[in-house]
Amino acid sequence: MRIDLNELKSFPEIMNKEQLCKACHISKKTALYLLKYNLIPHADSGKQTRRYTIRKEDVIAFINDRKVNPLKYIPPDYWYSRGEIKKAPGTIRILPNLPKDPAVIRSYYSEKLLRYPDVMDVADVVDFTGYNRRTVGGWIRTGKLKALQLLSKYVVPKPYLLDFLASDTYNQILRKTPQHVKMLWDLVKKHGSQSGQEGGRK
Repeated sequence: MRIDLNELKSFPEIMNKEQLCKACHISKKTALYLLKYNLIPHADSGKQTRRYTIRKEDVIAFINDRKVNPLKYIPPDYWYSRGEIKKAPGTIRILPNLPKDPAVIRSYYSEKLLRYPDVMDVADVVDFTGYNRRTVGGWIRTGKLKALQLLSKYVVPKPYLLDFLASDTYNQILRKTPQHVKMLWDLVKKHGSQSGQEGGRK
């Protein structure tokens, strides 16, 4: 549905879920999907009522990006069935085809990592990727992510992490974190790709 951005002038700068539905002409169920999987940035209080707060500028960004990447925001069919079916975010997303040149992917992640130290600890890798410590530790123990052992802990120099982030091993993970998925779309938006594909399904 075509949305006139001028309509949004009547909405406050900080919106709730109901106002999001009206502004974007979507159902509450669709809005819940977009918020639950962080496809629209928001704050979540965890309360039963007035739980979500969304900045109007993020709503506008969502509307504009949906015009370019509509498949990114379509919930799976089962989402609208009665009763919520538990699925990991990475199993229900539409994912883009990444650039074929690993150097392009590496360059993107290198820019994103500028605020991190040159030698990162496991907590830094967890913060950047959105995967938990057990998963990151598993990457290191199996040799997928190269690391150095410093006394009783592992540290990961940035070049090692960049090698991993640009690899098929990382980008073909079936059950991706919302953070990973968001970066993939941002990467493609900045550097281009082939047409989108349905990701995370066998």
